[in-house]
Amino acid sequence: MSLYAMGVVVRYCILFPLRLLVLLLGFMLFFMAKPIVNRAFRNDRKRRRHFQRLLIRFLCGAFALSWSAVIKYHGARPPRRANQVFVANHTSLIDVVVLGLDQVYSFVGQRHVGFVGLLQDYLLDGMDCLWFNRMETQDRQMVARKIREHVQDHEKTPLLIFPEGTCVNNKHIVMFKRGVRKLWMGNMD
Repeated sequence: MSLYAMGVVVRYCILFPLRLLVLLLGFMLFFMAKPIVNRAFRNDRKRRRHFQRLLIRFLCGAFALSWSAVIKYHGARPPRRANQVFVANHTSLIDVVVLGLDQVYSFVGQRHVGFVGLLQDYLLDGMDCLWFNRMETQDRQMVARKIREHVQDHEKTPLLIFPEGTCVNNKHIVMFKRGVRKLWMGNMD
């Protein structure tokens, strides 16, 4: 048997099933633990949010482990301060997973419908995310107000904004959208 054939057998008959198993077990444990946490801490919002955030970090870890991620963070995380917003370049969903391993963030993003919307609502409900519809002008104003409120509340998770507003998949360079700055800072240009 050639070395190439052995590599194919190892990748697709051993590693792929193991990685899939890790991912499925991670999701299964998450979906089993989330209702337990929600019910056990129904009257204690602070502890419920704490355990929900731990579950999100666990799910991010299972996801990263399933594709054998090796992640190194460089530098120290800035201390939490008033009116603090984190900004990151967004090339794929993997960005959210990698950042979620270090610290759970609240996101500002497009509200989706269907299965993705269900996942947004169920997976990320403990993270104080701000969802909006891009086509609704009133949603933009509401999000601007909620961003200001969010960054002033130290109890909420840090806010992470992807200013280009879209996933670019490293195929081309896009300019940061001006709307993010206007939403957060007001109508300054």
